[in-house]
Amino acid sequence: MSNPGKKIHVASFSFGDVARITVGYLALGAVFIVFGALIAWIAGINRAALSDAQAAGWVIKSAAEHAENGILKFNNGGAYRLSSAADLLPQARRSLAALQRSAGSTFADPSLQRSSIAAFNDFSALERHMRQLEPALLATGAVNQAMGESSPQISALAKAVRESGRNARAAESLARLAAYGESGIGLNSIRWIDYEVRGVMSELSGTEWGRGATYLQEISKVAAAAVAIPITREQLVAVKDAAKSSASSAAKLESAASANDTVVLLVAVGAGLSILGLCLIAYAIHQIVDDFGRRYHRGVQQFRGGEAGRKSLIDELGSISNSESVSLSVSEIQGDLAEVARLINHIGERQGAHLDMIHSTLSTAQGNEEAIGDSLRTLDRHSIAVKNLLQASSSAVGESINVIQQISMDAHAAAHAAEQASDRASDANRVAEDASSRMDALRDGLQETSKGIKRLGERTQEINSVVDTMEQISEQVGVLALNASLEAERAGESGAGFRLVAKEVQSLARRSEEALVRISSLVQGAQADARTAAEAVERSTSFVVTGSNVSAVSHALLVSLSPVVSAVQAMANGIQQRAREGETHLEESSKSLNEAATAAMAVSASIHSSQGPLDELHKRLVYVSQVAQG
Repeated sequence: MSNPGKKIHVASFSFGDVARITVGYLALGAVFIVFGALIAWIAGINRAALSDAQAAGWVIKSAAEHAENGILKFNNGGAYRLSSAADLLPQARRSLAALQRSAGSTFADPSLQRSSIAAFNDFSALERHMRQLEPALLATGAVNQAMGESSPQISALAKAVRESGRNARAAESLARLAAYGESGIGLNSIRWIDYEVRGVMSELSGTEWGRGATYLQEISKVAAAAVAIPITREQLVAVKDAAKSSASSAAKLESAASANDTVVLLVAVGAGLSILGLCLIAYAIHQIVDDFGRRYHRGVQQFRGGEAGRKSLIDELGSISNSESVSLSVSEIQGDLAEVARLINHIGERQGAHLDMIHSTLSTAQGNEEAIGDSLRTLDRHSIAVKNLLQASSSAVGESINVIQQISMDAHAAAHAAEQASDRASDANRVAEDASSRMDALRDGLQETSKGIKRLGERTQEINSVVDTMEQISEQVGVLALNASLEAERAGESGAGFRLVAKEVQSLARRSEEALVRISSLVQGAQADARTAAEAVERSTSFVVTGSNVSAVSHALLVSLSPVVSAVQAMANGIQQRAREGETHLEESSKSLNEAATAAMAVSASIHSSQGPLDELHKRLVYVSQVAQG
């Protein structure tokens, strides 16, 4: 039985009648949405800064590595690497400017701000020192261009002079110039280019070759201009130190920029807070509507409960109709509902924007995942190429060892022939009547010695060709290692292992090149000794042919041949010693190249092992996408 004395104010229901807990839900939901939007905004700022940091770190590190490699290769083709570093400086400056704009925000990551400041300072020092070398680099580039354009003509001229047999010295100088033109020159090599060109022009002056070689005059002109530009060792050391510092700060900048997962997490947290705020507001609106429905239902039940209740309700409605409370309450409810509808629409728009940002971030992350996968595949191809080149280098080293062993055997044969010549000369002194026949035998022995020395010279020429091939292979290994290092930088943390191995491959390539330089020096010394021995043997042979059969002449011949035989024996011993040293250096190079091949195989294995973390990252991205869409 309803109570007729209780009044139910259904028509006067307003926002003030809403429970406090429901009002709290509304306020808390609004706070969550505001915080979610703020976190998403901060995440957007940091994402732009991280992207700029990765781009700046990569280009700065590339420029620094080119500069450092150019200084390390200063004496042999380092100029073009320094020029490449100089070409990268404007791009690095633009990337740093973009990074300063994005990382200068108050909400940017402090560690990223510190790393960007350090990278900017170190890069400014590198840029300042590189500007000091710019005139020398331009002049060296002109020499390289002239040498490269004239390399085919120089090679053809060297072949023609060598085949004519009229000027062996000019042919050797032209061959060295052709090699310089094909492999590139360093800053310190320009004075040797100028010296070689002037020597060739002097040797060929007055010949048909000298009159037609106008390109040699152009090379001499640009080389002389480059030599006139001074460059000090202090400048090179300053560039090298600045390059190391810049590379280190760029690596730290890339490490700070690798926190891309943090940005995704911030976006996910912001979206989660916004979704939670919407849920709280929706729940509060549901409670308001439900409370209003319950009150309306109780009023209807009282109205149907009896005459007294209906009369009481009619009296109440009559009293309400005589006042303005009904219209005011209805107006308030309409205003509140309109405000709630506007708030819901605004929340929906903000939530849509947040979801769009989440999808954009996830798309970017998936794109980065694909780029990392592509980089790893590229690294795999580079590691295979490096391994093949190293195997080819190892084969060339083995061939060089065989040639050096053959040289040692030829030198031993030459020493043995010299001993036989000495014995035959002694017999000629003791037996005068048989001097003629013994001198003939001595002449034959000297001819055999001369042939052995000539074979020795031919072997050293073969070593020169093998050393040139190995230098080219070592150069290609260094270039591939540099390219692999750049690809590892693009791959980010996934290529960290390969980056270390690529540096080790570069170090091994440098060690191999140094060993090749020492081998080349030893071979040149052996060639000089062989030429001296050949000239001595030729003089002795001529003396034997024109000698008489008298014992006095035999004695004089013995006296004159004794120092020659001693010199031949000493030279043969020296050649054997140099051959052993060359074999030792080649064995060291072979060992270094085998280590590099093993490292390259380890790189390939590490690349394949990186696929597991990529799959895990892909699963995480899919999960975040499902959460954002759900």
